[in-house]
Amino acid sequence: LIKASWDAGFNITLQVIPQDVHVNEVAFGLFDAATWRYHGQIDPEVETLFFSCSTITAISINFARNCNEERDALMSQQRGSTDEAERIALWQEIQADINDSRHYLWINHTRWIVSGSENVRDVCAGTTPDGQTLRCTHNGKWYTPQIWLEQ
Repeated sequence: LIKASWDAGFNITLQVIPQDVHVNEVAFGLFDAATWRYHGQIDPEVETLFFSCSTITAISINFARNCNEERDALMSQQRGSTDEAERIALWQEIQADINDSRHYLWINHTRWIVSGSENVRDVCAGTTPDGQTLRCTHNGKWYTPQIWLEQ
């Protein structure tokens, strides 16, 4: 689909490579375009490493190597705020900058599912030590200590 949509203006060569090679090539910046499945954290603060100027190095986790000091200042400002409404407004500005730079093109969203037999119980019943309910699954991770089998 991507190749078909770009054929009109780009010469595209699809390269399927092992994941470890792909990770190294992306981290070292040895690509013109790359696909990646990651983003989508509950709190976008977790994502700042991927968009910060300070993480642009020879081996970079800011894969696009896109630096914007104003965006970094907004990320720092939201990090220092405990006001959820302020953080949301700041993240809307940050997201607008990321979208406007077009260094990332969001083309899909991975949906995760946890399933089991009818006798598997409490798959989504995880709690924190103080009793707060955990999300059932997030980014492919789920909690197992509370799961049990009905005999």
